[in-house]
Amino acid sequence: MIYFDSAATLPLRKEAGEAYLSESLAHFGNANSPHAFGRESARSLERARKGILRLLGIEGTHRLLFLSGATEANNLALKGVARAYRSRGKRIISSSGEHESVLEPLKALAKEGFDVVLLPLDAATGTIRLEDLGAALDERTILVSLMAVNNETGAITPLQEVCELLRGHPKCYLHSDFTQGAFKGLPYPYGTADLLSMSAHKFGGPKGTGFLALRKDVLPSPLMEGGGQEEGLRPGTSDVPSALASWKALGLAKGEEKEAIRRASSIKAKILGYLSSRPEDFLVNSPEGGSPFLLDFSLRHKKASVVEEALSLRGIYVSTTSACSSRRDLPSHVLLAMGRKEEEARNAIRLSFSLLNEEEDAPKFISALEDIMKETIDSL
Repeated sequence: MIYFDSAATLPLRKEAGEAYLSESLAHFGNANSPHAFGRESARSLERARKGILRLLGIEGTHRLLFLSGATEANNLALKGVARAYRSRGKRIISSSGEHESVLEPLKALAKEGFDVVLLPLDAATGTIRLEDLGAALDERTILVSLMAVNNETGAITPLQEVCELLRGHPKCYLHSDFTQGAFKGLPYPYGTADLLSMSAHKFGGPKGTGFLALRKDVLPSPLMEGGGQEEGLRPGTSDVPSALASWKALGLAKGEEKEAIRRASSIKAKILGYLSSRPEDFLVNSPEGGSPFLLDFSLRHKKASVVEEALSLRGIYVSTTSACSSRRDLPSHVLLAMGRKEEEARNAIRLSFSLLNEEEDAPKFISALEDIMKETIDSL
C-alpha cells in the first residue's frame, strides 16, 4: 500500500492510543466533579493543556480550549470574535481559498450583517497578495482569517508579513487555521496568530478532537450554552483521554519534524520532476516554496476521479480534493480562486506525504501513473 492522503487523516499513533486507554480505564473521573477522583482528572486535563501550549512555544501568551476539531475551532474563532467585538467594526477579511470550515461560517456572518471580504489567490504563489490585503484593511476591520498552509496546494501564507500590515490596525485580530502546519517546517512561530486552530487526527491524535489556542486578551462569545467547561466557551463533559492523547501525538510529531520534512521533500521532488517533464499531460498547481507535504496537479486529458480509482485498485491512495468536499464532485474552489479553468479545477489530484511513506514510493507511484495514462480510460 502507498498512502498519499496524509492531509486527509493519519492513523492513531500507538503511544497516543496507549495514553488514551490508560486514562480512560484508570482515571475516568469527570474533570468537573468536586471530589478527589474528579480533581485528578482535572489535573490531567490541565497538564495536557499546558503541555500543548509549551510544545507550540506559546505558553506565556496564549491559552488553549479543547474542542471537537479544527472545524469547531474555526467556527468559534470566527463567530465568537465577530459577535464579541462587533461594536469595534464589522469587517472580516479572508481568502477565497480557505477551507469550508472557514468559508461557511463567514457566509453565516455575512447574513448577520458583517462585511465579509474574500481576497483572490495569486496564480503563482497560491496565496493572497499582500497589496490586496492592505487595500482591504480599514478602521472597521476586526478580524483577518488566513490559513497557514493551504490544504490542497500546500501554499504557505506569509503570516509574518500579514502581521506587519495589521500593526496599524490594533482593533483587528489574526486567526489562522494551522491544520496542515502542525510541526511541518513553517517559517514562522505559532504565536504569529492571535487565534490558531488545529485538529488532532492530522498529526496522529484521535479523531473528534482538536483545539483553539487564543491570546489571553481575546474574549470570544460562546457558540453554545451549558455547564461552563472550557472557560464557558465549550460546554460539555471534558474528554480528558483525548486531550492527553493529542498532547502525546503532537509531541511525537515535533520530535519527528526534521526527518518528516526530509523524506517528504525527497518524495515530492521526484514526483514533481516527472510531472514537470510532461506539461502536455499535467498542470502543476502547487507553488514553488510551498509545503513539502503537499503536491497538487491537474490532468489535462483524463478524469481525475477515474485516475484516482485506477490508482486505488493498485493500492495507491490519493485524493481529488479536500476530503471534506470530495463526495460532491465539484471543481476545487481553491484552484478556481487561483484563476484555473473549471476543467482544470475539476480534474486535480492531491498527493500528501508523511512518515508513512518511504522514498521508493515515488518511483512506484510514477510507474503506476504512467501505465494508467497509457490505458484507454475516460478522457475529458
